[in-house]
Amino acid sequence: MASKERLNLTGYILNWQRTFMWSYTDVFIVAVSISFSYKLNQLNERVKHLVQMKKEKAAAQSLTNPVNMPAPMKPRIQTNPEEFYLFPCNEANIYVWRHAREQYAKLTHLFLIIKKKLSALLLISFSANLYYILIQVYYMLTGRAEGWELVYLLLSFSLIIIRLSSVCYYGGVFIIQVMEIIKMLHSVDSCIYNIEIERFITHASKHQMVLTGMNFFAITQSLMLKMATAIMAYELVIIQMYQQRYSSI
Repeated sequence: MASKERLNLTGYILNWQRTFMWSYTDVFIVAVSISFSYKLNQLNERVKHLVQMKKEKAAAQSLTNPVNMPAPMKPRIQTNPEEFYLFPCNEANIYVWRHAREQYAKLTHLFLIIKKKLSALLLISFSANLYYILIQVYYMLTGRAEGWELVYLLLSFSLIIIRLSSVCYYGGVFIIQVMEIIKMLHSVDSCIYNIEIERFITHASKHQMVLTGMNFFAITQSLMLKMATAIMAYELVIIQMYQQRYSSI
């Protein structure tokens, strides 16, 4: 009797752990994705600020200087980092863009660590969510759930869809932010363009930030639409099977 009670207690604890992990794995993935997205958005805003200010400064210099007379290059040592934003065509310009590129390199290194740690969790999360979605769709379409059980299935189905959509949205936002950075770097003025911007573009283009589930699939915002297409195809198969069964009776 005692061994049976210990076995029941062990089964209860394992079931509770499984339910907890399944329920909060998506929340953990979304929380990590939002945190990293915030850091990447900070760099995005900084690059945007750099491009904007240097374009305005270059435009102001072109208006104040006569045609075919370049502005005199006066060496000046800046002690305040904020002054670097005001000089688009000197060594300070290279320093600022080098610092921005190094920040992106650090974020890339951090992303590789996050990708490695979340890869297995993403595979487990998507597999479990897709499995429960298909099971619930099957029970709802075959009429095996009635009354409160049907209400529970509808609420559970909605919750899983929300969680899966959140993971796809926040997990796939990194590549969009990186593409915005690359687009801004390609739009810089010729007076601003230097070797550090070229290195920045090369690094950002070759090191795309995309989460994967053990390299089986990539997490993008369009992944949810692909999964919805697969679920709809599964529903059509079930409907067709039951129509053939009822027509043969």
